[in-house]
Amino acid sequence: MTEAFTAYIKTITALTLFSALAGLLMPEGKFRKYLEMVLGILVLSAVVQPLLRLGTSEPMEIQTKAFSVSALPKRDYAKMQEKWVHRAYTEKMEEGILSDLQSKYSTVKWVRVKWEEDTEKDTYGSPTALTIGGNGVTEEIRTYGAERYRLPLSNVQIVTKDGE
Repeated sequence: MTEAFTAYIKTITALTLFSALAGLLMPEGKFRKYLEMVLGILVLSAVVQPLLRLGTSEPMEIQTKAFSVSALPKRDYAKMQEKWVHRAYTEKMEEGILSDLQSKYSTVKWVRVKWEEDTEKDTYGSPTALTIGGNGVTEEIRTYGAERYRLPLSNVQIVTKDGE
């Protein structure tokens, strides 16, 4: 019986913390109000759920299992985090290279970077290929990008506004 009560308390605590965190992360507006209402109903139903089942013959353990934290779907959070880090690193790298190129060449409008993703290599995190785009991007910019980021000229591509 104490295990069931402990699971019940853990469930209420987890739902409350999740609701509070979700409420803090949502921007102001109508959607936030709806989210807070739905999460409030969820917490309230989890609190009241054992009281509604008082007259039944089911043990408490079976009742609380439906709302336990362990019943949440299992995901590979390490892979999800790795994807987020990869995306953030790529965006920061592209922003840095773009601002560097734009400080010298105002015709550069965007860049796409591919980087070494093999953690076993010494060059991990270094750019391996670069695509530079904009109106009037020239071979001079391509050559500069290759020299600046120590890439073979064949790994640096340029795209003009017309897609040439």
